[in-house]
Amino acid sequence: MEGLRNTVCETRVYTEEVKTHEHAYGQLTFPLEGSMCLDTPSESVLLQKGSCLYLPPACSHSFSSPGRNRFLVLDIPSRFLSDVTGKGGAAVTLKMDDRWKSLSQLFLREAEEAPNGEASHPVEHLVRYACGILPKSASPSLEYLQLHFAEPLTTTQLAAIEHYHPKYYIAWFKKMTGHTPTSYILQLRMNAAKQLLRETALPVSMIGQEVGYAYAGSFIKLFSRSEGMTPQQYRRGFR
Repeated sequence: MEGLRNTVCETRVYTEEVKTHEHAYGQLTFPLEGSMCLDTPSESVLLQKGSCLYLPPACSHSFSSPGRNRFLVLDIPSRFLSDVTGKGGAAVTLKMDDRWKSLSQLFLREAEEAPNGEASHPVEHLVRYACGILPKSASPSLEYLQLHFAEPLTTTQLAAIEHYHPKYYIAWFKKMTGHTPTSYILQLRMNAAKQLLRETALPVSMIGQEVGYAYAGSFIKLFSRSEGMTPQQYRRGFR
């Protein structure tokens, strides 16, 4: 991953080919036309008008955009992001409220007036403002989950990281993520499994072990229930 010295603000068009990478910088994406399918280790996102997406540095993601599309994209150097969701953290989908609508219009005007994509000095101030209203750094237990989701984990263990009682932690976790700890871990594991199925030729049993399941049968059953198809069927869709 290469670093970034200056903010890049430009419109981009993507293809239906699924690509996977990560950046050494943050990225804000605003849909202007069409939609984008995006998978990260923590969630699957259908990005379309009415929302925007923030990807923190080092957040691996797979993406594609079928059909006619156009997106406004800001690549943001890490110096702007010290208080924002941390390196390698989860992607954040944001509703386009009045603040984000106004910012996107100003950024779009900049992109149209700066054909080389490099942001002007005034836009750097707007970027600072945008970063100021992005979610702050993730909680210690959420960051721990991003790195250790394939390991055996208990609610008691995660609650201890936050210094919460387990019962209170479950309620707090659901408020933060919209999931219970168990369903969130399942989502992390399934997204990691889908990435391995797309990008490697590893046997299904080995992929199950990589994401935390000792027995292939358990992995196949949970994957099928989560995705509506077997791992083998999912893989064939990308061959």
